[in-house]
Amino acid sequence: MTSTGVRNNNPFNVKKPGSDVWVGTVAYDERGHVIFSDPAYGVRAVLRDLMNKEKAGLKCLYDIFERYAPISDTQGSIQGRPANDPQGYAEYVAGKMGVAPSETLDLFEGSNPTDWPKLCKMLKAMGRMENGSLWVIDNDVLNRGLIYFLTI
Repeated sequence: MTSTGVRNNNPFNVKKPGSDVWVGTVAYDERGHVIFSDPAYGVRAVLRDLMNKEKAGLKCLYDIFERYAPISDTQGSIQGRPANDPQGYAEYVAGKMGVAPSETLDLFEGSNPTDWPKLCKMLKAMGRMENGSLWVIDNDVLNRGLIYFLTI
């Protein structure tokens, strides 16, 4: 079975941002996840989301995932599924990044990523959390997403 993120060209299961529209959006699924024309737009969206979270003072993985995957939502946003586990999400990503989940990350300086290799580790781990432990995002998709993030 294909995951929601893969089916929607949205490897991080980004949802509609209020009244705004993410660049590359073609539609929304029944649970509010964006359907992108290209998965690199999903990378762009999650980079912008992470940058905005950092600007709002969320600088450690525990804080980021409390907002990104809140316990008030269910896994996959599917009614009847277990609640999200933001602490477990943060600890999984931290383990893949080689950092403590409470460590201050400072991933961005202004609108520019400060450590692209570290951010790639984070994105790869997030993609696996969202799409299954065997799923791997292509480096080309990550790099195109970074280009879109920096230029669009």
